[in-house]
Amino acid sequence: MGKHHFLSVVYYSYKPGSLDLLAESLSKQTYTNYELIIIDDYKERNHEKVVEYFKQYDVPLTVHCPSKPKCFPNTRYGQINAINTGFLHSKGQVLIGVSDFTYLQPQALERWNHVFT
Repeated sequence: MGKHHFLSVVYYSYKPGSLDLLAESLSKQTYTNYELIIIDDYKERNHEKVVEYFKQYDVPLTVHCPSKPKCFPNTRYGQINAINTGFLHSKGQVLIGVSDFTYLQPQALERWNHVFT
């Protein structure tokens, strides 16, 4: 078998919902050498509940926070800022950006590792 990279899965969202889909798909991954970073701009979500929720699924959530302040505050959208925030927090050798309402097939992270081996 090839090299085992440490992957950073950066998930960004500003909408309610979708974390259940993420938790379930990550709990079924065949490759487990990764961290999950959630950049969450949905202000009404409870941080402690999110952390506890991912613990129940045994998913390695390392960061759950909102986006950093924008470098250019007058820009209209924040998606790239959210992605950059996640990348700043990441410790992985390979960074994978995932938007909300995405389901990762059970071998998805294993395939990503293989691509970079």
